Amino acid sequence: MGGVVRILEGRFGRLVLSDLAAGDTCAAQADPAILMQASSADLVFLNPGEIHTVAAPIRILVLHAASDWLRASFPAVFGAADAQPFLQSREEITPRIRRLADTLAVEVLNDRFVSAERLDFMLQELLLSIVETYLARRRASSPAWRGSRFEDSRIRQAIALLRARPNKELNMDELASQVGLSRSRFYDLF
Repeated sequence: MGGVVRILEGRFGRLVLSDLAAGDTCAAQADPAILMQASSADLVFLNPGEIHTVAAPIRILVLHAASDWLRASFPAVFGAADAQPFLQSREEITPRIRRLADTLAVEVLNDRFVSAERLDFMLQELLLSIVETYLARRRASSPAWRGSRFEDSRIRQAIALLRARPNKELNMDELASQVGLSRSRFYDLF
């Protein structure tokens, strides 16, 4: 895999920042991988066992996402029985996901002492955006989506509020009120 600039490992799996030459390959082994290429208009998704060959020299950030982490973080999308979580091999990158990926790449490149908690938070935020943007279409065809926390926009909003303030204790009753739900309905949905 070309010239590796930095490798970080954790509960999430392995995050690799590399400079690749034309013809170099990236492969997803037993776990899926997400390729974020600098200045590319697309994200590349690799299901386990798939390979991607780059056409031109490029800097690339590859998340080899641990299946256990994906299932724990996003159970409605990355179920235990789903060996092929990505329906498409490429998706056009949104401005929000580009910003998150670029911020992550800068953090990985420049901060030799990035904390495991910060890295995990940044990756979960990126994956949440990817799930909501690209994988939500599975909702209509998969019974796993029905009744999931991703189905209700108020629960997605509550999760976003929690993620925006990870170190602040929030009162769940206040959070329910902020997203327009009664206490009992919020607890039921959440």
